[in-house]
Amino acid sequence: MNSTNTSKKRRLFIIDILRVLCAFQIYAYHSTTMYGCDYGYAINTLLSYLTSPVMTCFFVLSGFSIHYQHRNEEITAEWIRVYLKKG
Repeated sequence: MNSTNTSKKRRLFIIDILRVLCAFQIYAYHSTTMYGCDYGYAINTLLSYLTSPVMTCFFVLSGFSIHYQHRNEEITAEWIRVYLKKG
């Protein structure tokens, strides 16, 4: 199929929600390390330990989301250029 496919693309809202939660956790960690915010010892420690797995989860979910949205399209060099210009 080409990029002018008129079928409506479906969203996986649970994936979007999980990505937002991951982004908030990553933001909270960076706020402690870069800006000195303090959420208490327990939460700061939890943020520190969970940062790596949460970042990995965020990137995996983002990659899956991109694949899911464009799985029926033929991926060509032109498609990649158009996709990257949109972002």
